[in-house]
Amino acid sequence: DTAWARINENQVFSLMPRDIIITPLGSKLVGLLGGKGVYRATKQNPTQWVPTVSSESFINCIQRSNSGKMIAGTFGMYSSTDDGADWSYVFDAGQSVNALSKDSSGKMWAGDNGYMYYSVDDFKTKTWLKDSLWWVGEITHSKNKIFVGLNRLGQTGPILYSSTDEGKTWVDSGI
Repeated sequence: DTAWARINENQVFSLMPRDIIITPLGSKLVGLLGGKGVYRATKQNPTQWVPTVSSESFINCIQRSNSGKMIAGTFGMYSSTDDGADWSYVFDAGQSVNALSKDSSGKMWAGDNGYMYYSVDDFKTKTWLKDSLWWVGEITHSKNKIFVGLNRLGQTGPILYSSTDEGKTWVDSGI
C-alpha cells in the first residue's frame, strides 16, 4: 500500500492520537491523549474503532513485548494478552510514562517525567537508571546505542542524548 487514505476521521483521529501500532494478528491500536484511552480496529473490521482501555486514561505510547503482550504507557502501565481487546493495570509509575521501546536484546525501556528504567519481564520488575534524564519523550535503539529525546517545551538545553552503556552514562548529541 503506497497511498494514504482517511479512516474514520471524525471518530478516532480527531481525539489526538499519540501512538499507533499494528499487532501480530493485524489489529490496529491507537493510543489517545485527552483521557480517551486505546481504540482498536481488528483485521476483520478495519474501520470499526472500539475503545478498549478506560476512557479516563490517556495513552502516551504502546509497544509489543517479547512475550507478545501489548504494553501501554499512561500514569503507569497497562498490558494486554489478547491483541489489545482487554487490558490490565500493571503498575502505577507515579509519573506519566511518555515513551516505551524495545531493544534488540528484548529489554523493554520506559521513560517518564523523571526517570528511565528497563525490564526483561514485561515490567513485573524494573531496573531504574541512576543518572536518568528528565522529561523523556522518545526512546529508540540502533545496534548497541540508545537514543533519548527529551520534552523541553519552553526550556533551554539539549534535547537528544545517546548512551552506549545501557544508560549508565549519557552523551549530549549537540541538538
